[in-house]
Amino acid sequence: MLALNLLLVMLAAAAADLTTERNLPSRNLDIRALTRVEGPVMVLRRTHHTNSYHRCLSAKKVQKYTDTQFQYELRSRYGPTPNYDYIKDSVTVYLYQDYRGNYGARYYSSITGLHVQLQLKEKDAHNVCFVLWVTNSDGNNGCELLMKVSAFQGIIPLACARFYEQYCGAKSIELHRSDCEYR
Repeated sequence: MLALNLLLVMLAAAAADLTTERNLPSRNLDIRALTRVEGPVMVLRRTHHTNSYHRCLSAKKVQKYTDTQFQYELRSRYGPTPNYDYIKDSVTVYLYQDYRGNYGARYYSSITGLHVQLQLKEKDAHNVCFVLWVTNSDGNNGCELLMKVSAFQGIIPLACARFYEQYCGAKSIELHRSDCEYR
């Protein structure tokens, strides 16, 4: 009986640590605010794929094909120190409208083999930080906290920091390092 109680407590604790879309506000913001950003955007932290060896993740718009189709370069370092190589993935991002008229995004990564859907949940007034909900085709979903590289001085704007803290409470992986090179 003690073993069963211990198992139930452990399962409850593990479940409490998960971020699910149900915990987030149902409203989505328009992700076109993110597609208007010039220059690279870095991923500071995320709650999905927390066992990854990738660090220094960034996304940079390379080309705009139409108002709803873009070419992005995704870049990451596969390892914790500068000795490791950076990996690039060129993806085509497609925007779609949700039932409220806001736009989300989706793409396929040939590096990870995942179909990815992005919903913008929060941003600051100056469009330098963004919190996304990421739905991955492998079911490992979660939040991402992004910042415009040129605006990052080590401080996350309050709107994004507060939202991430309040709604993305699962285990996070810190992806930004001081020795990251963003291009």
